[in-house]
Amino acid sequence: MKKRVFPLLMALVMLLALMPALGQAQTTISYFAPWTANLDPDSFAEKLVEEGTGYNIEVRKVDATNAQATQLMIATDMPDCGWFGQSFEFMEDQEMIRRIPVDMVREHVPAYMELVDRYPLVYDMALDPEDPTQFRFLPGMKVLDANIYMKCIFLRYDWVDKLGLDLGDIQVEQLSDQLYISNKGISLETFDKVLRAFVNDDPDGNGQKDTFGILKDWHEWMMPSQAVIDGINEADGKATEWFTHPRTKNMLRYIQNAYNDGLIYPEIFTIAWGGDWELINSGRSGVLGGAAVSPIWLNSWAATRPPLSLFAANPEAKLLMLPGITDDDGHTYRARMLTPATSQSFFVNYDVSDEKLVDILKFFNFCNFSDKQIQAQLWYGEENVDWKWEDDKPVKLGSIQPGEKGTQVFCLNIQDGLAAEWITYEPLFEKGVRYYVESEGGIWNQDLIYPYKNDISSSTKAKEISNEYRKDWESVYKAYFMEVITGAKNLEGDWDDYLKDLEAVEYGRYLEEIEKAPTVFELLAKYDK
Repeated sequence: MKKRVFPLLMALVMLLALMPALGQAQTTISYFAPWTANLDPDSFAEKLVEEGTGYNIEVRKVDATNAQATQLMIATDMPDCGWFGQSFEFMEDQEMIRRIPVDMVREHVPAYMELVDRYPLVYDMALDPEDPTQFRFLPGMKVLDANIYMKCIFLRYDWVDKLGLDLGDIQVEQLSDQLYISNKGISLETFDKVLRAFVNDDPDGNGQKDTFGILKDWHEWMMPSQAVIDGINEADGKATEWFTHPRTKNMLRYIQNAYNDGLIYPEIFTIAWGGDWELINSGRSGVLGGAAVSPIWLNSWAATRPPLSLFAANPEAKLLMLPGITDDDGHTYRARMLTPATSQSFFVNYDVSDEKLVDILKFFNFCNFSDKQIQAQLWYGEENVDWKWEDDKPVKLGSIQPGEKGTQVFCLNIQDGLAAEWITYEPLFEKGVRYYVESEGGIWNQDLIYPYKNDISSSTKAKEISNEYRKDWESVYKAYFMEVITGAKNLEGDWDDYLKDLEAVEYGRYLEEIEKAPTVFELLAKYDK
């Protein structure tokens, strides 16, 4: 018996060494992100994170799309950390966030810092200007967004063929039985001919004049035709937004005439979200474009919207994918992203100690930079239940939705490397990457241009003014544009009054502040090696 005492004692000592100290509580991290509102208790992804980190994750179940509910949570029950769409200025005003030391991020989330080093303007965006050793927040990073021509339009190519329409000197490649792609855009003159034929020449062959042209977001269609981009433009040596650019008058003039000629959907100003999809799917319109329409709509997450929903509803339908309408010199200019930063930022509660911040950064690292098996499970759910490995890629086995089982709740806002390829490089999208992904050749990407100026570090009051008054500007320009297009106001005669209405809601002061900001090329020159 005596011979067994020492080994037993040693085993007991080793066991105790592996156990937490007596009475030591498990670290709890409260967390918020999109899709947490309806998260089931002990969801698959939540359990995976808890088991992988050893932390107890307490998820805040607030609807991220409800701004008022989110702001109330921030003011009264701010979690330890999370992804928020609110601006830094708003969060700072609430006095609910703390700084995050750069050295701590570099030590505990080195892969994130590698991303920031690749896109150093993120430092200008996120560092505290008064103490550059501290991040104010950690921006979300979707790397492909900075590497892709994000906008496009689709035309019913079977209608183009049926009506014998000439699209000019473009080169068209067939990507699938139903999808074709062009090497460049078409001129406004050609686009106008297409619209008129689609509306007036019975493209669906039912003997009735019941098809429509542009369905929504007319300005998104028209901006490339006038070499105007979404963001800060330069006009006569001054900064201006697109809605006051002198060439916006040309857009309005064309759309006014098109509206009078019946080439614009009559309910364009009131069409509900997804209403245009239904008109496309039912064959009532042959043009698809707008603020959100993108090559990434070729992937399965967009199966409920065209083009995929049209292909499913009508196997005979064919679509031609183009970058847009060209300007007089044949370009389809769109805004190039300065960084891959997303609209969501990772903030940390002011009450979090440095010791707990280490735990939060380790949690952040696990969720976003683990090995491919963990990443696949956080994105797609249970292996061999919701997905399986095929050619070293996760392939979905069902129709699990984002947020179901906690998928994407913990990893949505960091997309690089494997995750970016899995999410975006699905078969149909991949067939066309040499047109719209810069690293793959990017035929369209040569027409991506930077905005004129950007106050990325919030060194002026421009962002503060914009946050407070942008909705007022939208109300003014939407009302004016609608009245011009429908003929209730005169484009030339009422333009100056329109600008005065914007002045009344601080738009002029905003432009004055933007003038103080550096040009984008001045920003880039700081890191040009």
